[in-house]
Amino acid sequence: MNALYTSHVLLLLASSLALCFASVLSDDPSAADDPKGEPSKSDPKPESDERLFMLNVLWFKPDGGKEMYNRYLKAAGPFVAEYGGKSDGAYVPEAIIIGEFDADLVFFVEWPNQKAFTDFVQDPGYQAVSHLRKDAIRDSLLIRCKKTQTSGKMTRAPQN
Repeated sequence: MNALYTSHVLLLLASSLALCFASVLSDDPSAADDPKGEPSKSDPKPESDERLFMLNVLWFKPDGGKEMYNRYLKAAGPFVAEYGGKSDGAYVPEAIIIGEFDADLVFFVEWPNQKAFTDFVQDPGYQAVSHLRKDAIRDSLLIRCKKTQTSGKMTRAPQN
């Protein structure tokens, strides 16, 4: 990835999450369907004011989906930043070691809390550009995650 594309991805990929949740947060129950038409099976609204970590997995449409997604990133990025969304990078899967996985792009986005994310999704300016994501994406996954308080981290063992 070139540096310009990478910098856009770091700030702007968060916005792709919003379309997935926009329908879930709306009053229309049928809008909560994923791109394959299957209803969402979990409540996306945590009760706490904790930070949210959203895992987003994207499959671009053939014939220009990646380019259209870049247009979406440029248009949605200012809204992501306004509501505190941030990402430390995006990842292109290179090799499947275990299991099956063929996504085009994978990334996490951190949001300050559920209210910030909800306000972002409901922002009229964002809603006006969110159609670009739908035009670019063939399929996607959006998974809300939280950091665990594990006692052990994966580190290199000391050398004796």
